Amino acid sequence: MRVIFGGGGTVGHLTPGLSVAEEIRRRFHDADILFLGTGKDLEAHVVCSNGFRLERTSTSQLQAGARHLPRFAANLCIGLGEALRLIGQFRPDLVVGLGGYASAAPVIAARLRGLPVLLLEQNSIPGRANRLLARWADEVDCQWKYSADYFPQPSKVAVTGNPIQQRVLTRVCESQDGEGDKRDEMLRLFGLSWGKKTLLIAGGSQGARAINEAVIASLPQFERLADSLQIIHCTGSLDYDRVKGAYADVCLQAHVCSFLDDMGSAYAVSDLAVCRAGATTIAELTAVGLPAILIPYPFAADNHQHWNACILADKGAAVLLPQTEQMAEKFVKLVVEMICDPAWLGEIGKASKNLGVPDAARRVVDRIERLLANSKHHDA
Repeated sequence: MRVIFGGGGTVGHLTPGLSVAEEIRRRFHDADILFLGTGKDLEAHVVCSNGFRLERTSTSQLQAGARHLPRFAANLCIGLGEALRLIGQFRPDLVVGLGGYASAAPVIAARLRGLPVLLLEQNSIPGRANRLLARWADEVDCQWKYSADYFPQPSKVAVTGNPIQQRVLTRVCESQDGEGDKRDEMLRLFGLSWGKKTLLIAGGSQGARAINEAVIASLPQFERLADSLQIIHCTGSLDYDRVKGAYADVCLQAHVCSFLDDMGSAYAVSDLAVCRAGATTIAELTAVGLPAILIPYPFAADNHQHWNACILADKGAAVLLPQTEQMAEKFVKLVVEMICDPAWLGEIGKASKNLGVPDAARRVVDRIERLLANSKHHDA
């Protein structure tokens, strides 16, 4: 089994691909896997730290306005040439598109080479790249059934859930087994204590300035709960120093970091999460059943984070808090109410877990095997 994963640029696009790649490697020990992406530092770190190889292909996002078309077309042509060369060298059985414009060149190159193509779509409203590329794909695997309506051929769409990495689930399961030794070990990993409620704040791989600002404004109120509350805060690289400094001014037990590789441990020790409503974040929250306050990024394409969050909020699986200038006051009030109400947290957690698809990677690889079998049969 030789597979190319094309796309990335953000951890949200990469994580499903990494999860599927891990399942392929688990199932086929001699599998050979290659990622084609933007080559950004964070992307390279995430792919390589998971034991996979990454090659860069040229890409740029298609922005509104005719003046941006020449640059986009030039980069696409360059990227297409690079993808054709790499596909010719690697000779994959299949190309998996991860979404985003970084997936355009690998997917089109695969079709020109006559290879099977499968797309992964994480959001309730599919991205423009996947909507355009779906015409060249053999199948589109989605997190939500609502996504099928946005593709020209709904018959190509399968609802598999959004794959998350197995280590996330493993860490959460470890914390729930035995006498709590593993949970205690994970708490010590973050410098936190047993017996306090843990609040996880994460704005995605790039961080979220609005969430960071709301937290900074709320720290004096949270300090009043210092005997019963502790925090894990992933700030993103841009705001790290300022947020770290704000925590230094209050007496509150907290682990502050710019990026967290081990999200599984963070989920395992947390009682409530505050985060954006990216598709991978939602897939992880629901897979582990962690109650959450979702603050959608209001400038996401097609406002897709809002609609992602609405799916959970409508099922009682999360609380939706819109990003506004007055958000800080509502934010701290909501966090305090929820963290002090275990029954409410329990209800949200149960509803969240009911929406989770922890075996999504297995489902996708099952479909990859079926797609390859049908392709070989057709070739014969």
